[in-house]
Amino acid sequence: MRLLAAYPELAAHLPWLPLGTFPTPVEPVIDLGEALGCQLWIKRDDRSGPLYGGNKVRLLEFLLAEAQRRQSQTLLLAGSLGSNFVLATAIYAQTLRPPPAVRAVLFPRPFSPDLPRKLALCQHFGAQLHLVPALALLPPALLWHWLRSPRPLLLPPGGAAPLPCLGYVDAALELAQQVALGQLPEPHYLFVPLGSGGTAAGLLAGLRLSGLHTHVVAVRISSGLIANAARVARLANQTLALLAHYIPRLAVKPLTPHNLIVLPQFLGKGYGAPTPEAQTALALAKERGHLELDSTYTAKTLAGLAWYVQRHQLQEHPILFWHTLNTVPLPQVTPLPSTVERFLARHRPGAGQALSERSMSERAAGARVWTANEGPWPVAGPTLPRAAGAAELPAHLPWPGPALDS
Repeated sequence: MRLLAAYPELAAHLPWLPLGTFPTPVEPVIDLGEALGCQLWIKRDDRSGPLYGGNKVRLLEFLLAEAQRRQSQTLLLAGSLGSNFVLATAIYAQTLRPPPAVRAVLFPRPFSPDLPRKLALCQHFGAQLHLVPALALLPPALLWHWLRSPRPLLLPPGGAAPLPCLGYVDAALELAQQVALGQLPEPHYLFVPLGSGGTAAGLLAGLRLSGLHTHVVAVRISSGLIANAARVARLANQTLALLAHYIPRLAVKPLTPHNLIVLPQFLGKGYGAPTPEAQTALALAKERGHLELDSTYTAKTLAGLAWYVQRHQLQEHPILFWHTLNTVPLPQVTPLPSTVERFLARHRPGAGQALSERSMSERAAGARVWTANEGPWPVAGPTLPRAAGAAELPAHLPWPGPALDS
């Protein structure tokens, strides 16, 4: 890891597990670049790990190391249906000894063709899936599972917290090394999706350390309440502060929201909702770049890249597309587990319709949590004995963060 090589004093304080295959390659995409009118390069984080790729692997190298350090028996996550973070966590948690249980509390999102497969894969890799009918019910559902889980660790949504963001600080140092080796010219702009913000924040912080002058352009793919420049800059500064705590010689100028360019107009009707621009970008990437994208994250990011290049006439500037979707082959899970089939039969409004919070709420019996493993329980929960080693009532539910040595 380049971060630990550059700052050896961190090794005594930061938990880290090697999960991925790094550095990930950088490649020119000539035909697609010609179609978009720019000098296009791609950072292949879609191949970031042997078991599962995408941007979550770098974050999990720190998160799962922290879980192992705490001897956590349960990893508790929150996310949307079909969350890539949940799937990546379920896969890589199996590499720990002993592997912790993975419990995911999920909230509704628009239906997409890949949703059944993602749910089936999560269960295939051992994740316990729990559904709340509306986002507002997420905190009490997390609390309910926290109280009934042995030695739980609540992971930050999407892996967006200072400790896991160090994975993308390291990624920026990795990019700087690849530039120094002549594997690509220094990118003028770097494009990433902006969801929970961990990837963008880590890259912002890492680029500040790397000496590169690359601008980060983040294409919003979720609500602006979360996916915004102020929050990303704050998270990047918290990540730098974590490093500075252990590296007294580290002196960097704080980041501001102006250090991040956010493109909000490619979100469409909301997270996971398809857009015409994304569908066009998805087809173009496959035809001219032989790239596999998805309509939720990477196709919207490429659509934003195409617009930005044309709008600002960047034909002569090196542009880097950071590929954050997993393209590592996964098992064919057929047929779907019966629990997933029952769930889809119950909650999918119909072909092409949205799996909306309203439809979920109408179908749910009050404020109930659907769980593929335990059956439907009220959010408040039945009166059950606390599991051995289960946590006492926490004073608050925000992610506790790493209890690092001071």
